[in-house]
Amino acid sequence: MKIGILTQPLYSNYGGVLQAYALQKVLRNLGHEPTTLNYDKKTSLPPRKKVISIIKRIGARLVWGRRISLSLDTIPFPDTNLYIRNFIAENISMTQKFCPPLKFEDIAGFGFGAFIVGSDQTWRPCYSPHLPTFFLDFIPENCPAKKIAYASSFGTGDMEYSESELAVYAPLMRKFDAVSVREKSGAELCKKFFGADAAFVLDPTMLLNASDYETLIELDRRRSILKGDDLRGFCSSYILDNSPEKERFFARVAEIRHLKTNKISISEKFPPRSLDLDSCMLRPVTEWLETIKNSGFVVTDSFHGTVFAILFKTPFISIANEGRGADRFKSLLSLFGLQERLVHNYDLAEAERIANLQIDWNKIGAALEEMREYSLNFLKENLS
Repeated sequence: MKIGILTQPLYSNYGGVLQAYALQKVLRNLGHEPTTLNYDKKTSLPPRKKVISIIKRIGARLVWGRRISLSLDTIPFPDTNLYIRNFIAENISMTQKFCPPLKFEDIAGFGFGAFIVGSDQTWRPCYSPHLPTFFLDFIPENCPAKKIAYASSFGTGDMEYSESELAVYAPLMRKFDAVSVREKSGAELCKKFFGADAAFVLDPTMLLNASDYETLIELDRRRSILKGDDLRGFCSSYILDNSPEKERFFARVAEIRHLKTNKISISEKFPPRSLDLDSCMLRPVTEWLETIKNSGFVVTDSFHGTVFAILFKTPFISIANEGRGADRFKSLLSLFGLQERLVHNYDLAEAERIANLQIDWNKIGAALEEMREYSLNFLKENLS
């Protein structure tokens, strides 16, 4: 069956790209033909703003010599996520770009027999371009295609929709053939505010085994894209929203574990303010994976950073990222009895206690296999 997938726009977020990759790979393993709709939040600028934006880009390129794109259809500094764009092109089947609002006639020619919304925070207003699309408002009543939500997320345990928005979205959700969410709180929100039953399933990245990602790493190593550094003596941090408090917390954890420090994120260097764009290049997806896999310890405020630490059996501490949605961490870690590894502040005494906690990977592996089977069955049964 041909399946159209609606997820967050794929830019430079490792987790977002990998969940899109994983869902497609799983669907192919089940015998389907998935394609992700290249649905972009960018909309046409008014003529005056368009002219101003182009002039600014020309000035940055000619006066300051910055490698900036002159096309408004691309991000200003496309070189910085070159590796990620290459990964998407090689591993994820995508349509041409569509901008909001999506119309059914735009995609009718693909012949999709099903549409899947998810994963990631597709139902969070601040992240999704033209939210009604993620409730499949563009699909006509007489369309026989199945409508499924897989591991979709509100990102938070609070209802962020207004009453008028709920009046629109709740009837749309009830038209889905099957709904599943990535957080337990999401299932409660669906029941309470939408009148819909939702299954609690794994993020797509966890439907694959660690060996699936190791295959990607090995392929890039053979292509000389990766150096294969030994990081067992390092504590690596993947921090999306940096702060001095997080820096001190990370340094203390590394000290407790007697490890050197290594930073995966380069967010503090972006946007580039010099001619040295190379220092701002986001590293290949496989290098990001390999770093988490090979590090002696990981400190992260990223949901998917936490996911891959679990998959690769790397000891870790997660810092709850309240702004991006802390409920995701709670739901994920509670699955495996790892709630104690989540911190909400930067108490250095707490760092010492958690850093020395042992992890029963056998117990976690058993829980993961059970939940993986349940989640895969959700897809099999609702796509049959």
